[in-house]
Amino acid sequence: MTKFNIVTQIDASGVRSGRREVEGELNALERSARSLKGELAGALGGAALAVAVAQTVRSAKALASSLAEISTQVDTTKFSIAALRDVAFEQADAFATTPVAQTKALYEIISAGAESTASAIETLNSANELATGGITDVAVAAD
Repeated sequence: MTKFNIVTQIDASGVRSGRREVEGELNALERSARSLKGELAGALGGAALAVAVAQTVRSAKALASSLAEISTQVDTTKFSIAALRDVAFEQADAFATTPVAQTKALYEIISAGAESTASAIETLNSANELATGGITDVAVAAD
């Protein structure tokens, strides 16, 4: 009986070449995905910034409107609108509300008969303490 040894060789160069091509394509796809991610983040960041700016403008307009309402009912020799604005920001920070909520409360306080900036501020502080205690919001507590 004769024995034959058959040697087979497979040329894997095509497989290696194909693998390199696939790896290249995957790397290119990964770079594109990273780039797209960056562009989307930039676009979304820009949209978020636009929303934030619009909200800030709306808040500023609301505050200006509230202060204008107050100015229609006070004697500016007894009341300082600038001081009321400043205290609205201070109280908003101190009591975790908004300056607009504070100016609405100041409007109620002044309508109820506060005779000076100092008395309005004192009453506003008391109203904030009541509201913080869970009784109500600052405008209702002021009223």
